[in-house]
Amino acid sequence: MTMLVGNYGTNAPEQPSGSPLTSTDVARRKCSASRLLHPSAAASDAPLDTGALTDIAVGLARTVGPLDGELPESVQRHRILATTGYDVWVMRWAPEAAVAVHDHDGSVGVVHVVEGSLEERRSGLGGVPGAGVALTVGATASFGVHEVHELRNRSSAVVTSVHVYSPPLGED
Repeated sequence: MTMLVGNYGTNAPEQPSGSPLTSTDVARRKCSASRLLHPSAAASDAPLDTGALTDIAVGLARTVGPLDGELPESVQRHRILATTGYDVWVMRWAPEAAVAVHDHDGSVGVVHVVEGSLEERRSGLGGVPGAGVALTVGATASFGVHEVHELRNRSSAVVTSVHVYSPPLGED
């Protein structure tokens, strides 16, 4: 299931259910995310929930601006944080770059768009891709352990995204 989460910079962020978060809810989530960001966060056999992964991605995305440097030839992957419970990757997508249909080796995860726009397609039965969903700046999509998808930059501009996986993917 794709969960699109609005911009946390608004005055009234919403929960995935659509109901507004109270200021207490926001403070609790920020505190929880802060604890999860610390590398000494306790490891568990169970993956972190996508709400916590979203909080981590949104928080770290604030530190990742448009990246200067050479235009990537395809998709550049940079692991920026690794803990026993999750890892975080920043990806730069060249114009028209894509990753084919893939799973995440038993991890749940989120993709948060920092700059530009990505298209995500989930695969249905038999591996046939479904309709594309546009992930624009500030959008976050989550995926479960058994879901497969493909991502594509359909634009002529570079896209930057933050990806968080639990359990961690490792040094792929």
